[in-house]
Amino acid sequence: SYLAATILMNIPKIIVLVLVQLLLSYFLTGLAISTECFLTAYLICLSTGWVASNLGLFAGSMTSSVPVANALTAPLIMPFFLFGGLYQNDNSTPYWFYPVKYLSWIRYSWNALMVNEFADMKVIECNDDTAGFDCIYTDGRQILAIYGIRETIWFPNVVCNLLLGVLLSCLTLLCLWSRVRKY
Repeated sequence: SYLAATILMNIPKIIVLVLVQLLLSYFLTGLAISTECFLTAYLICLSTGWVASNLGLFAGSMTSSVPVANALTAPLIMPFFLFGGLYQNDNSTPYWFYPVKYLSWIRYSWNALMVNEFADMKVIECNDDTAGFDCIYTDGRQILAIYGIRETIWFPNVVCNLLLGVLLSCLTLLCLWSRVRKY
């Protein structure tokens, strides 16, 4: 019951912090100006924040001290960043890293945000004043293809993030349960 209360108490904090972060960054970076795209990005970022919060609870439940949990979190997150799609194309991931790739909440968030931004973009306008750069993409689907993103809807990625959050909550519960049984 303590874990359930902690998870439920984190939800309002996540809602507010994600909204503030998204309001500060969404419009400043020139993303699609539409209510639907903004609310979709907000939902995607909420699912990401919830998974990250549950990962923090999981790391804390595995260890007996806060400094050890903090030291454990960075090496635990790094593989998910590397195979999340930000640094490596989704198509070029070696098959032996597929478990990390498919457990990466960063990958699901990245794919969903990319689909949200580019799937409905029909024409990418390029003018002659682009300082010598050639316009090589004509629509958003080409950009998604370059990153190896085959989905054209964002919703399955959010569902996968929510499932990862539930999995991390269950693993946290198992860690806490095993620690209580020792004493």
